Amino acid sequence: MLIFKVNHGMSPRMEKEMRQYFKELKKEMASATARGEVRVKTG
Repeated sequence: MLIFKVNHGMSPRMEKEMRQYFKELKKEMASATARGEVRVKTG
């Protein structure tokens, strides 16, 4: 995110919204993996 921030000047609100979005996405992917809906990748 730092490169994007330096080059494009992301607003604090946008940064907060993106952080929240990716946090929720990560949580959903972990839940799907736990339910066996997504194959676990290793390596």
